Amino acid sequence: MELARQLTKTCWGMYQVTATKLAPEIAHLHLHQPPVMMEDKILQSPDVLSDDVNAEWHKDYEIKGADAHNLQRPETIETLFYMYRITGDEMYREWGWQMFEAFVKHTGVNEGAEGYASIDNVQQIPTHSRDNMESFWLVCIKSFSK
Repeated sequence: MELARQLTKTCWGMYQVTATKLAPEIAHLHLHQPPVMMEDKILQSPDVLSDDVNAEWHKDYEIKGADAHNLQRPETIETLFYMYRITGDEMYREWGWQMFEAFVKHTGVNEGAEGYASIDNVQQIPTHSRDNMESFWLVCIKSFSK
């Protein structure tokens, strides 16, 4: 379970290091020894949450310009759902809801009235929508709207 918690925290971190709080399609991880997130006790202590954009652990992630798009992948939210069910830790529900709200806020076309679209760059606000909505996103949005 410790490995599962650490992997989940790493995925959560990919959302936290961007302006939109949405993960890029690809992120590169700098393998410090030990990882900065570990030194900052981010991984060992689930209740340590730093929203500070200058937090040292943000240096563990590198997002290259060509990789900064978001295709509305809901897998991390799904992982958080399972982690909540397995551990009962409310933190995972809170993270999932924060991610979902970021998706609604930054990928909604006309505030969601016209659907949701992938975006070009998770580091830019306001976002620029692509002309597509992934089919797997329909399942995610339908699940949350019940």
